[in-house]
Amino acid sequence: MSTQNPATEKELAALEKVITDWANDLVESDSPAESVERGDPTRHKYSGNHSYEQGWYIRLTGESKQFFSLWLELGQRTFQYESYFMPAPIQNEQKLYTYLMGKNFSAYGVSFAIGPERAIYLVGRLPINQINAEELDRVIGTIYEYTEQHFKPAMQLGFGEKFKG
Repeated sequence: MSTQNPATEKELAALEKVITDWANDLVESDSPAESVERGDPTRHKYSGNHSYEQGWYIRLTGESKQFFSLWLELGQRTFQYESYFMPAPIQNEQKLYTYLMGKNFSAYGVSFAIGPERAIYLVGRLPINQINAEELDRVIGTIYEYTEQHFKPAMQLGFGEKFKG
C-alpha cells in the first residue's frame, strides 16, 4: 500500500479487519478499554468535515480523567485518531496553551490541538501502511499516558478553583 495513491476497497477491508479485531481484543483484555462501537464520521463533531468512511469509538477508563473516548478514522490514505481532552478554558488561556504546546515538543505521534469549539483535543495521524496491532497499541497507550499525565494540571490551569479534581 502506498500513501501516495488511495487504498483499494480490498486494502481498506483488510485494514478494517485489523483495526476491528485489535479493538475487540483490547476490550476483552485486561486494559482500560471498556467498550468499542462503530461510528459514523459524518456525525462526529470534530471530524465531520472529512470524508472518511470507517470509524471506531473506544471508551477508556482512567484515574486522572474517569472516562474518555478515543475516535479512530480509517481513510483511503491516512489513519486519524483523536480524543477530547478538555473543554475550552475559562482562565489562564495563555499559560494553558504554553503548557500544552511545550508537551507537544517531545510528544511522539500525538499533539494537543484546539478544536472548532475551542476545546482541547489530543490528535494524530499516520499513513495507512503503518497500521498494525503494535502501532495501534502505541496510539492508544500514548493517548492514555498523555491524558493521565496532563489532564489535572491542564484543568487546574484552565479552570482554577472551579476544577475539583
